Amino acid sequence: MTTTAESADERRVLSEAESRAIRRGVPHPRVPMPTVASPTLALFVVSLVIWGGATWLVLADLGPWWLLLTIPVHAAVTFLMFTVLHEAAHLAAGRLRWVNEVLGRLSVLFVAVWAAFPTFRFVHIEHHRNTNEDYYTDPDAWSEAGPPWQLPLRWMTQDLWYFRFYIPLMPRRPRAEVLEQVGVILAVVAAFTALVVGGHGWELLVIYVIPQRIGLVVLAWWFDWLPHHELDATAKSNRFRATRIRVGWE
Repeated sequence: MTTTAESADERRVLSEAESRAIRRGVPHPRVPMPTVASPTLALFVVSLVIWGGATWLVLADLGPWWLLLTIPVHAAVTFLMFTVLHEAAHLAAGRLRWVNEVLGRLSVLFVAVWAAFPTFRFVHIEHHRNTNEDYYTDPDAWSEAGPPWQLPLRWMTQDLWYFRFYIPLMPRRPRAEVLEQVGVILAVVAAFTALVVGGHGWELLVIYVIPQRIGLVVLAWWFDWLPHHELDATAKSNRFRATRIRVGWE
């Protein structure tokens, strides 16, 4: 029977030094990493252009029917930018560290604007370390918990659960990471307030808030629920059976 002390030790958050030591122990894949991963960079640029075009259509005020086009397009950009964000979080956007840092900070604005990139990276790695544990240990498990009728609501609020997951851990996180996260939150609150007070609340809603919620529903369903739901294995018990791989339309 596992003691409380053992259970607490298993769920202890690794320090940055411990995390780096683990990463150094992973065998090199022997695939040369380019200075910049051109597909990732191209995806970012194309997504940015698409976002700019859809935003122009909204601001041009061509009529409410255009929202039937622009809202899904903006939601698709949230989905596409997550790929860039994910690659940068895993240092796969390029060999140079600053390339990942820049692309991560730019792409996260289109996925979850409240999140600092280092915060997202830490929470996401916690998911990989603790896959299929309870959602206080594996943050992505939030999208699998609860009765079926709750699932869409959980998918829609996956990023908010990330924030709830992160808050208790802030005292143990690096100072620079915490300061950046606090700065991002203050900047977002100030920007959103200024837009609403300035009479641009409607544009904020249809360009960002509604499309982002739609995009997050698809992201959480696709990358959290589909690969992990109803699997008993965890990253600790059997990391190769903690995630299913889909190869067709099943």
